Amino acid sequence: MIPVLAIKDKEQFLKIIKSDTYSLESLIKILTIYYKNHKLFNCHFNNYDDFIEYYYLNAEQLYDLAKNIIIEPISEDKVKKALINIERLINPTIEEKELLERLNKIFEIYQKRHNDIYNSKRTEKGTKK
Repeated sequence: MIPVLAIKDKEQFLKIIKSDTYSLESLIKILTIYYKNHKLFNCHFNNYDDFIEYYYLNAEQLYDLAKNIIIEPISEDKVKKALINIERLINPTIEEKELLERLNKIFEIYQKRHNDIYNSKRTEKGTKK
């Protein structure tokens, strides 16, 4: 996966997206946020293979768009605040103790999933340790 888009090595960038469709899909999703009206992202495809082939053919253009974008990680504190706000909207009568218990459970799941993803090798059929 491409965690930071500001990749200065064009060859490395092209190698990553051409060897891992998951990274390519993630990249497209991120770039469409920054370049909503760009013609490269306003195409409609009949199938997944057409989608992948189109973006492989436009890999250099993707690199030009991506090379100056830096995605900063979201702090754990911001995520916790957002989850607390959502939980309070959903359940306005929730007690503070229960709210903190739910938050801790969510973070346990998140940390386990994060460790599983980043401590494993991604393959076309899933993850492999």
